[in-house]
Amino acid sequence: ILGIRTNARLFFTYGTDGKLWLNVENTIAAQQPSLPYGSNATAPINGGWPAYCYDSSSIVRQSNGASSLKVTYRSITDTPNRLAFEFQDAFNGYQQDSFAIDDVQDQDLVGQEVTQTLIVDGIPTYDQAERIAAFALNKSIDGNQFVSFLTTVKALGQQVGQIIAITYAKEGWVNKLFRILKLSPQQNYRLVQVTAQAHDDNWYSDTNGQFAPPYGVPGQPGSVSRSPFPLVGTSPRADGDFDWN
Repeated sequence: ILGIRTNARLFFTYGTDGKLWLNVENTIAAQQPSLPYGSNATAPINGGWPAYCYDSSSIVRQSNGASSLKVTYRSITDTPNRLAFEFQDAFNGYQQDSFAIDDVQDQDLVGQEVTQTLIVDGIPTYDQAERIAAFALNKSIDGNQFVSFLTTVKALGQQVGQIIAITYAKEGWVNKLFRILKLSPQQNYRLVQVTAQAHDDNWYSDTNGQFAPPYGVPGQPGSVSRSPFPLVGTSPRADGDFDWN
């Protein structure tokens, strides 16, 4: 994960011209503002165009007539609800500092704290640390939904990292967005297995990870200034001083 301005990641793919492309993982509007090559989308979704809109007509059925689409989830131990890492604070002479973030609701739900060290580079401030950590935590928990299905040459031209839409009545999905993780074509591209992860544009917002005081991130102060909390009481004496006992 790169500590760039927005909560995004970079990935390499090969373009339709055979050249190596550097793309930014971001919202569908920022990443795919125009109709991608080979897409069957007829209208944008959240301001962007999916690489393909899959439904029952484009998802291959198995020999027994059942859909080839499978929905899976990572185990609890593979889904961290607490992330921690170290960074060099630019506002403190680039001294080594640490940051941690928790999803308390998920910890209560699963009954345990699952901690993981986040591998990041280029984080200079607490502000970026908040946003990058919140992005990774959201993707770990809310993004813990994966699909795998077979399709035909309809996947031709699609690339790892692109966002697709899936309509699947069994799960109640209508153009639900997923990000392609893997494309496995079979002989002569007659069949292609697509593996993708749930996608949410909100993870990439610059306000993601910003917490209102006085709570904020565990161990970190809120980002908005306020009056200092009183040591004891709030009522001054007649002489203008305070009672501290």
